[in-house]
Amino acid sequence: MEFSYQRVKKDDRAIIGVQGIGDVLTSEEWVPTLWFSLEEKLPDILEQLAIPEESIPCWGIMSDAKEWLSPWIDGEGLYLAGIDVPLQMTCPPGWHRSILPAMEYIVIRTTIPLVSEAVRFLFETVVPDEGIEIIGAIQEYYGPDYLPGEISLYAPINMG
Repeated sequence: MEFSYQRVKKDDRAIIGVQGIGDVLTSEEWVPTLWFSLEEKLPDILEQLAIPEESIPCWGIMSDAKEWLSPWIDGEGLYLAGIDVPLQMTCPPGWHRSILPAMEYIVIRTTIPLVSEAVRFLFETVVPDEGIEIIGAIQEYYGPDYLPGEISLYAPINMG
């Protein structure tokens, strides 16, 4: 499979959603439950967002349980199944709010079945070719215009 990538700078942004913590080795068991919970809660804030549900960008924010936005290595990891909201929006009760700081990213758009191959491409091709360092956890983005199963991986790099 051929992958392509781009460098993207993102400003600070707020993500609100459902956060969980669990064993990084069994994330395929507990992370999907966070997405189901988010889907159930979305109607509670749609009016406040003033955009249709199908237009909301979604993020899967991964972080080490001990150090915010560090990659999962072993032990416990945090995962926030969330949506991109205006920075000034307050977090409704029962939701978790996190701020992603301004960063530059390498972005690879792929499909869920090819995520492992895309990550391998990132580390084996992009990192050495670009002479960059990945400085945090890779984040998942699900765009409102994406087909089911499409995903973009956002790998934070040193801002240049």
